[in-house]
Amino acid sequence: RMNSNIYRVSKRFAGLTTKGNGGLFRERNEVKYSFITQRKKTYPVGLMCQLMGVSRSAYYDYVRRTDNYSEKQCHEEILETVRGIANSSNHSYGSRRIVKALNALGYPVGRWKARSLMREVGVQFKHLMLKPRIKSTLAT
Repeated sequence: RMNSNIYRVSKRFAGLTTKGNGGLFRERNEVKYSFITQRKKTYPVGLMCQLMGVSRSAYYDYVRRTDNYSEKQCHEEILETVRGIANSSNHSYGSRRIVKALNALGYPVGRWKARSLMREVGVQFKHLMLKPRIKSTLAT
């Protein structure tokens, strides 16, 4: 059954076979992995890995590595945004207001994540000193 599926899928992608200059099958593994990622909703990943001549575990390792890279990049981007928010507010925003600002900018974070980001960046909000109010005791 698996061989018939491979035959059917390989016929579907006839332009990608090893005829002529090699097509997709002679490309680097990263090209094969991106091809599999683009079509993984249409065809089973195991079947495409077998068709491309790569192991399924190597494909999932590639997916994990690329996801980790983008998470690190996104984390650095959020840190820069927190730094910018703190500087623009003259360090008067606490974690609750930082959360509202980050959510408005499209970064879905909670209060405790905002606190850890603020701690990582080294941002502390300044407590405002209120002027004491003096009540007049004289009756008019």
